[in-house]
Amino acid sequence: MPKKVNHKPHNDGVAYFAKKGIIRDEKGIKIGERKEQVVNLLFSKVSVNEKDYGIAQAKSKKINLKIRVPYFKIESEYIVKINSTFDNKTDENEIFEIINIDEGSDKQLYLLLQKVKLYE
Repeated sequence: MPKKVNHKPHNDGVAYFAKKGIIRDEKGIKIGERKEQVVNLLFSKVSVNEKDYGIAQAKSKKINLKIRVPYFKIESEYIVKINSTFDNKTDENEIFEIINIDEGSDKQLYLLLQKVKLYE
């Protein structure tokens, strides 16, 4: 008999993760920022609980979205764009920063996200 695979679905869309980089001129002066896409992961939206609100309040942040993604080495300084690549400039207001990363016992990552506005 085949072994039953018990995993949670990720069917709410695709989360695009990127690193922010600084663009400098030949003298080393900052002239702008770039976004370097790192990975795309399927995600599911999950509900925010009281513990999450406490974490956000301690960091003086506001939770706009909580998602669950398959385990991947994600760094907290990554920025996240939901259902649109970083090449698409039409919906820049849908960029999120990661407030907190929580690894669940089910080999999933739970990310608390806050909407941010990036300026070019």
